[in-house]
Order: sequence, then C-alpha cells, then structure tokens
Amino acid sequence: MVNILQQLAIDKNLAVSTQEITDWYNSLNLMDIENTIRQWIRVELWDGVSPVNGVPAETIKNSDGFPKDPNAKGYFVYIDNNLVYFQYHTLSGMNAITDANFAEECNKHVNQIVEQLKQQQITQMFLSAFADRTQANTVSQQQLDMMTALADIATKLGVI
Repeated sequence: MVNILQQLAIDKNLAVSTQEITDWYNSLNLMDIENTIRQWIRVELWDGVSPVNGVPAETIKNSDGFPKDPNAKGYFVYIDNNLVYFQYHTLSGMNAITDANFAEECNKHVNQIVEQLKQQQITQMFLSAFADRTQANTVSQQQLDMMTALADIATKLGVI
C-alpha cells in the first residue's frame, strides 16, 4: 500500500517523502479501519423464490449465467444498506453457490470487498492528511521577468 501512496503523491504533486508516507501508513490502525468497513457490509442468502429487482426467480434461474445445479442459490451484498451485488456463482469460477459453500463464498467475497474499500479509505485519508503539501508547479513572477529580460538581450544581440 505504501507503493500505491508513493505513486499517488507523485501523481498529485504532493511534497511528501517516502519515509513520511511509511511513517503515516504505519501509524494507521488497519484493524479499526477494516472493522468499520465490515460494519457497512451485509450479506443475505437469496431464497431462490423471491424476484430480484422485479425479475421473477424463474427468469433468473433460466438465464444463461445461472448455474444449472438444482441446488444453486444466490446471495445479495449490501454496502451501507444499498444493494451492490447479486452473486449466484463462486468468485473463482462458474460453480454454483449452494448451502454447502455459501458461508465460505460469502466470506471470500466480503474479504475482497473489504480490501478494496480499505484501500479506498486509506487513499482518501492520505489525501486529506497531505492535501496542504501540494508543490507549486508555477513559474514565479521573478523567473518570468528574468526570462523576458534574457529574451530581450538575445533579440538585441541578434541571437533570436
């Protein structure tokens, strides 16, 4: 993650050293961040009967992507009480979600989401922490005056 933050500092033109980034990152309580994010996420098993967003269950089960396993299930993932995913196959392939693998697949999926959201959260925290460290990419008035004077001299000498 420190490498990502280093690149972000470069991209955002922030005057912050690698050591400062490392120290800042090491000061974070990653477990607290992760636990907070986990509280935002809720998973519910689809009963296989209820419609999903108005689409009848039979239409979903008969769609091309839905596993043909008669025991196939699906689950919903909510983030901040907003439905974000309807998952009906394993993350590692097109295998069916069943009662037997439901808990394991949900845990994998939630862990993946938590990791993504944790990186986003840390990135936002980093940008907030170092927002006032933007390097100026502008030429000062004194530098402009000097370049103008040099151009005038070069013109008088016939160099340009």
